[in-house]
Order: sequence, then C-alpha cells, then structure tokens
Amino acid sequence: MSDTTLHMRLLDIQTKVDYLQKENQSKQYNYVSSSQTLGAIRGHMDEHQLLLVPTVTNANVHPGVVYGGKMHLTEMHMTFTWVCADNPEDRLECGWYGQGMDDGEKGPGKAMTYAEKYFLLKFFHIATDKDDPDHANNHPAPRQSSAAAPQQQAAPQQQKRSSAAAQADGDAPICGKCGKPMSLRDGKRGPFWGCTGYPECKGTRNVSAPKPEPPTDDPLLPVPDPNDDPFAEGDEGTEVPWE
Repeated sequence: MSDTTLHMRLLDIQTKVDYLQKENQSKQYNYVSSSQTLGAIRGHMDEHQLLLVPTVTNANVHPGVVYGGKMHLTEMHMTFTWVCADNPEDRLECGWYGQGMDDGEKGPGKAMTYAEKYFLLKFFHIATDKDDPDHANNHPAPRQSSAAAPQQQAAPQQQKRSSAAAQADGDAPICGKCGKPMSLRDGKRGPFWGCTGYPECKGTRNVSAPKPEPPTDDPLLPVPDPNDDPFAEGDEGTEVPWE
C-alpha cells in the first residue's frame, strides 16, 4: 500500500462514507454522536493504514460564562495530522477548533471530542440530517400568550373603523342629531362618519360632504346650530347605513 499516496487513501474513505443518519436523541433534538462518526470511519482508516494524530495548540477555559454562571466554557485550538503508517513522511496537518461546556473538569475532554467529531464530518464532507446552516433552527415558533388574545378580538364597532380614524379628533364633525363628536367608520358603501353615541343615536354623515364652518365668537357672524346641520342625514337626505 506504500505506493498509494495519502491523499488517494483519504479520497477513498470519502467515497465510502457519504452520509450519517442522526441516530442519537437528546431531550430537544437528534444528533450524530462522536462514537457513531468515528465508528463509520475507523475501519476504513485501518484498511488504509492511516493514523490521525490530535495535538492541542491552544486552550482557554472561561469559568461560569454560560447558563447563568453554572457552566464553564472551554475553547480548544487543535491540529489534526493524517499520517500514513507505512510511510510516515507522507502526512497532512489540518488546524481545527472546538468548544466544550461542563460544570466541572470535563470541559477540555468534551472540547476535544467535539472538535474530532466535526473535523471528521467536515473533512470527508459527510452529510447529516438537517445539518445545513440555512435550515430552520430547532426553536419552535413563538406562541402567543392567552393574555394577548383579547387584543386581537376587537369589538365589532372597532373592527369597522377605517384606518383614516387615526387622524386627530379635531377633524371629526359634530353629530347633527345629538351634538356628540363623530368618528370615521367603514360601511358596505365605504367610509362614513358615525355618531359616537351609537346605538342610542344613529346620526351619520358622508365623508365627502363639506364640513360646516367652526363656531366663532365674532358677534358679527352667526354661530351655526348643529341641529340645523343639512348633512346630518347624508347627501340628498339619504341616511348613510351603519352596516
């Protein structure tokens, strides 16, 4: 086998291991374990007389920085070196990085195991279920609390109001029947002004109707009487329907 180069041996392993199914399950998701990954490749490594030598080049432990200070985070920078056992001069070095979380002293071991697993998966381009970074994450869609539900169920009168009703109250006319201010609403024939005293008062006015001049304190000008409003019943004396 010494006449076969390291790269050709690695390529042969890649052609034989192209997919791993997530057979292990945690409380929240399924995953491919380190032992499952190494088990799928180890036999082919032995067949090609290949060694994978891990070396830690740098490590950092950050105490109490995750899960509200309960867990320690270990960062591990490593170098994985492929070596042909029958030709040690034929080798390939690959830098890699891994993390591990633990509440005790197991963080470095978890970081090395994590780094080895993902190095093998990515080096040989081994596909796993839903491992694409563009795939939707595991977090479920946010559920709306029951307390917020009444806000979506507005009263029928509020649902019929037009978006134009957001304008200032000073733009609303006065009802010609009872003198109360009117509000802009939506009906079957479009928006219309309706009395805020509804249903006791059913005064309406077409939106297109001109508004009367506002009252004035000038003694030389008459103050219009709301009860004499010619638009109280809509255009041409036809009452604007509420529905």
